[in-house]
Amino acid sequence: MSDILYCFQQVAPYLNDLTVNDIAVTIAGKERYIDYFPGRRTPVSCNKGDLIPDGAVVKECMRLGKRVVKKVPAEVFGAAYIACGVPVRENDEIIGAVSFVLT
Repeated sequence: MSDILYCFQQVAPYLNDLTVNDIAVTIAGKERYIDYFPGRRTPVSCNKGDLIPDGAVVKECMRLGKRVVKKVPAEVFGAAYIACGVPVRENDEIIGAVSFVLT
């Protein structure tokens, strides 16, 4: 795993306590989730190692190479949610993505 994705993984457990809203955090490599930190009430759930499904914000922001904010339909993870994702780059190459999931 890259150093930057590892750093996100170390900081992610603290992020929910630093925000006003209840959030979940996903950290993804190019094809699979590296880690998932649920919020207190966020309906979305994924597991380390799961393939990233089509429609997931982390997949879309990696494909587009830019920040993506969108409402994701219930068909993707079983419950609708709003997410913001950003691609993570190393040496100008996209190596993964991080997203916040809001209820």
